[in-house]
Amino acid sequence: MRHCHGPWSCSFWTCVFNVAEDLGTVWIPPGVTIVRLVRLVPSTVWYYGTPQGAQEVFEFTLKNIIQSNAGFYYCEYIRRGELSRSSDILELVVTGIYNEKPFLSADAGPQEISERNVTLLCDTQSSFDTFILCRGGNASFPQNCSHQDHSTFLISPMRPGHRRTYRCFGSLKHSSYLWSLPSDPLEFSIPLFLMVQKIWAQHGPPPQPSIWVVPGAVVSTGSDVTIFCRTLPGVTTVRLARLAPSTVWYDGTPQGAQEVFEFSLKNITQSNAGVYFCAYFNGSQWSRNSNNLELVITGVYNEKPFLIADSGPQEISERNVTLLCHTHSSFDIFILCRGGNVSYPQSCSRQDHSTFLISPVSPGNKRTYRCFGSHKKTSYLWSLPSDPVEFSIPRPPSHIVVWASVAAACFLLFLLFICLYWLCAKHRATNGETRRQVKYKRASPAMDMEEKHKYGDLEGIPPEDCRKVDTQAPAAEDTQEVTYAHLCQEVLRENMDPLPSSTTQDTSTQTCVYASLMLSQQESQT
Repeated sequence: MRHCHGPWSCSFWTCVFNVAEDLGTVWIPPGVTIVRLVRLVPSTVWYYGTPQGAQEVFEFTLKNIIQSNAGFYYCEYIRRGELSRSSDILELVVTGIYNEKPFLSADAGPQEISERNVTLLCDTQSSFDTFILCRGGNASFPQNCSHQDHSTFLISPMRPGHRRTYRCFGSLKHSSYLWSLPSDPLEFSIPLFLMVQKIWAQHGPPPQPSIWVVPGAVVSTGSDVTIFCRTLPGVTTVRLARLAPSTVWYDGTPQGAQEVFEFSLKNITQSNAGVYFCAYFNGSQWSRNSNNLELVITGVYNEKPFLIADSGPQEISERNVTLLCHTHSSFDIFILCRGGNVSYPQSCSRQDHSTFLISPVSPGNKRTYRCFGSHKKTSYLWSLPSDPVEFSIPRPPSHIVVWASVAAACFLLFLLFICLYWLCAKHRATNGETRRQVKYKRASPAMDMEEKHKYGDLEGIPPEDCRKVDTQAPAAEDTQEVTYAHLCQEVLRENMDPLPSSTTQDTSTQTCVYASLMLSQQESQT
């Protein structure tokens, strides 16, 4: 089906019609005043119609059509006094004109068509020179048809699990819109189990099925449950078997490519409890058994245990708590379930003593516990459930959480401030030391000679007076000061040269030197 493209064309719904069926639909743009349907071949015939309002689809109905209605059609319309272009050509085919019924056959069986191309032969006794093969549809409305001038058709392989239906017709080239009766349908259906068997033959025995139950594996007396078995597609039989307390099995037959098969058990009693597994048959051998599923029925024993805790709700948020499942009967198995409800308990654990240790409950969470009693020899039959014990720890008020978050943020900011202050102080100390070393380097050689002559007589001062400092500091020009320090050589040897000494000293004696430091007025004040 195609809609109109622009104001100058209309389009058809292309179909193949059987004798006595109706024709068809024309698509037009809005605002058209006249629509015309024209048959060109075998003779020219016109059909006129007047659309109503903004009608875009106009129908021409041909009742009880016969071979005279077959042929090539097109449509056109008048809008604003102008005639549109003609639509594409529609070939209206009528089947059943020739009474002979062709016979359609294949050169291969269903199994071979899944592996290779297959040839179909449309055999007739008449002198047809056109042969048509249709895939799908039915005898009155065949679909996906192809024409050719010989009677053999090559079709591609099929995938397992699919089905194809073919029919063929005969016709003549000079009136290709008139067909014979359809052949009987030829159907190809490739069962999945054929492919599955082939895979199993190549890769060993069938894989293990899986089993599960809904709403759960622990249910109360009188409930309904559904047990599911998942198998490979294409198996012929699925079996659900109960091992204990006695052997019972249920067989089912999957439909087509069904992979999940379900077994429903209604209004179950203690006779339905036990250990189940499932398996399947592929037509030649049985698969391995699935894992075991224990279906537990509660309420079989009328005694109702009593569940108590050794602490209150507040303490369970701080430490482990012990729960005691107390009964008067001689149960040798005790079950504690957390969650679910009376009919469908969940998250159950079993042990041979009646005390259970549970972990702390975090704020904002809630836990509900129930306990049951049972016997080891029939562990799938449980007593009535105890009354629930609930632990619910409320969350702290929201304003407390907000203030705690603000306090934590302030503390982190304080730590960050301390770290930044320490780094800045260390950076200043390093920069000050570097500046003083640079000033010393910048002292002029002329000044060094002048100082040497002026204070040359201090070179002979004994080592024990090394710690004396000459504070004489004559004012220097350009707002600079010169300070002389009497320093030990071994301390400053790395940064300055010692002044010449006229006195020969022992190498073991500490040598003292004079160094001149030039500081700016601003630095000296600092």
